[in-house]
Amino acid sequence: MIAPPAVATRNDTISGRSLGYIPALDGLRAVAALAVLGFHAQIPGFGNGDIGVDIFFALSGFLITSILISRSGPRQPINFRDFYRRRALRLFPAYFAVVGACVIVELFADYGGTFKGAVVSSVYLANWTIAATDAGLGTLGHMWSLSIEEQFYVIWPVLLALLLRRLRWSGTSVLIAVSALVLAAWLMVVSLVIAGAPARIASNATPTRAVEMLIGGMLAIYIATPGLSGALERCGPASRVSIAGVVACVALLALVPMTGTSETVNSVVLWPVIAVLTCTVIYASIRAATPLAAPLSARFMTAVGKRSYGLYLWHFPVLVIIDTRWGLDTWAPRLAGIGVTAVAVLLSYRFIERPFLKRKDARRPEPEPARRPEVRVLGPELPMKT
Repeated sequence: MIAPPAVATRNDTISGRSLGYIPALDGLRAVAALAVLGFHAQIPGFGNGDIGVDIFFALSGFLITSILISRSGPRQPINFRDFYRRRALRLFPAYFAVVGACVIVELFADYGGTFKGAVVSSVYLANWTIAATDAGLGTLGHMWSLSIEEQFYVIWPVLLALLLRRLRWSGTSVLIAVSALVLAAWLMVVSLVIAGAPARIASNATPTRAVEMLIGGMLAIYIATPGLSGALERCGPASRVSIAGVVACVALLALVPMTGTSETVNSVVLWPVIAVLTCTVIYASIRAATPLAAPLSARFMTAVGKRSYGLYLWHFPVLVIIDTRWGLDTWAPRLAGIGVTAVAVLLSYRFIERPFLKRKDARRPEPEPARRPEVRVLGPELPMKT
């Protein structure tokens, strides 16, 4: 006999907390983006800077899950049409601008597979192409991670909606279900390692990289359940949350220069560890832990964080072109690449991304009158962008 769905008690019910704008999360985006930039620019001390992608995955899982929960409820199902419209306006304009620019450049010089990269990136299948064939995608070789995120955006909202409905918005029950998904994804990674599969398969397969995004989703569910997370008041400098947040952030920064770890250690150990560390920083940022929030909320960090999507999109093609022509073994080409990237990012944000970001919020549907009681709000509504 199948047990009936769990029934959420009042304290265990998931409720969409409006967290307010949290500058420190933009700062965390900046940390991730600058780590990846330093890695691809071959700057000394950034030998493991590609962990910025892992940070992005965990952060994306948290933000997307928070968005889905905050705009729905037991009496108001997830509005998939609005969700995907907003995702398209956020992601597509700059994404396809980069794809188009790379194709144009490829007409005049061969950078090793850009045309193939443009085809598979246009349908967000770059990750599976690399996993299956180990094909080079030229100046679009970095699109594998964005393909994984887009596939997650397609699958996760539907799966989350099913879990919420089946488990009647019980925070504890949904957390248990999602933790089972995390375990299944991690065991898939372990199975591929034991089977001796090429490392590129686990690194590029959406189900395996879901470990990081689902851990981020678990944090969002925990925070959205007041009976579990409690009040989200500010933390004093000596509080346990503040200390944990600082330690986690320092640990992430300490991983950036670390080299020499095997692909097995990276996939089996570091992916979940980085996701947990990232979630610790996120939670401390939400609690406004001063020792952590202050540096992450600095003007430079938030400015970079708001432009981190464009930074990730544009930096790789620029650096591939410079590396092919002049190499990145000395500081002159590295700085030139960073400078060209900065100009491209600023122009992209001003003339491509911002106009569509304004449209993204122009047609938000009116909420139903009968919604769950509001909980304490930390600030104005958070425009959570990934």
